[in-house]
Amino acid sequence: MSFQVFDREKIEGALLHSSRGLELARRYFPRSIQVWGNDNPIPAQLFKEQPNLCCAVCGTNLLEKPDKGIISLWQKMRDRGPREHDAFEQIHFTCFGHCDEVLKTRLRGSRLIDGWEDIQDISIPTVYIRWIMSVLNSYALV
Repeated sequence: MSFQVFDREKIEGALLHSSRGLELARRYFPRSIQVWGNDNPIPAQLFKEQPNLCCAVCGTNLLEKPDKGIISLWQKMRDRGPREHDAFEQIHFTCFGHCDEVLKTRLRGSRLIDGWEDIQDISIPTVYIRWIMSVLNSYALV
């Protein structure tokens, strides 16, 4: 015969980590759940709807699969290569692999050259800030 011992931590975990448990706690422990809610606020909902970042080729939401997407930055190709401070002509978000190759094929005839970053890498706040600052600093030198 198997059994479980429910101590206060296990009961609290069952109540406070599911919507049905929170509903039950609000009904029977209204003062306690109010104090708990003040100490454990929910994350702010910044957008009315869930954000979406679609692949420029196939339309896949890249925020649902950040390890599969890239940001490609396109500059004009110069006879002696791109200058360090040339502005970006186009920026595209695509799936890595097939969609990226389709976009490259489309844009290569436009005399553009690409650079890229993984979406997963720049979804880390410190990496994103470092990346943005490096772009801004390169233009500050012009």
